[in-house]
Amino acid sequence: MIWENDICDRKEKYPEIVKYTSGDWTLDYSYAYKKECGYTFCNLGFYVTERKSVKVIGNVFDNQNLLEGVAMTEKDARTIVNEIATRYAENAEIEYCEALDVAIKALEDAQEYRTIGTQEECRAAVKNQTIKKVNDDKPEYTAMPFTDWSEVPVDTPILVRQTEEHAWIHRYFAKYENGTVYAWEQGATSWSVEKPAYICDWKYAKLAESEESHD
Repeated sequence: MIWENDICDRKEKYPEIVKYTSGDWTLDYSYAYKKECGYTFCNLGFYVTERKSVKVIGNVFDNQNLLEGVAMTEKDARTIVNEIATRYAENAEIEYCEALDVAIKALEDAQEYRTIGTQEECRAAVKNQTIKKVNDDKPEYTAMPFTDWSEVPVDTPILVRQTEEHAWIHRYFAKYENGTVYAWEQGATSWSVEKPAYICDWKYAKLAESEESHD
């Protein structure tokens, strides 16, 4: 017998927790991504009846130690994304392959940018930066306006992208967490999105009104 809140092993990287999600019984491993239940899961019935690969190894009340120290690291994420990119490179759609490339680059850049300093130090640097003049009429670059994302209301129009080479995409602000800006996927808002988990993190983000002020 398998009960809700049992911890199961199906020979994957992380133990999984039995949860009733979206009208079905699931094997949930959201905790490995430091997210609330329902963020990442798979179908319990399929792996019990078809694969017959589910083994109960404990429960969340008596065996919390089974869930400790298994959070996904950036190295794990890079490995997994690279494996997916290699596996589906020949058959995947162009947009899917491009998304994987962007994800890999973002993970690599995240480690590099950690050497810059703390979040507070970065904010201070942005506030204090100046524009270097090439001539009297045209600056060499334009500093991006500083935004305190913790004060931005949900559903505020924003512009986002994953690399400096990509064009800005119109999205609506979802949340700001651990120094990262999240937006609702596919241009949705908190009112129209089908599921709260449909959000995406972005490396570059700015308020839409800041773009309008430069036009």
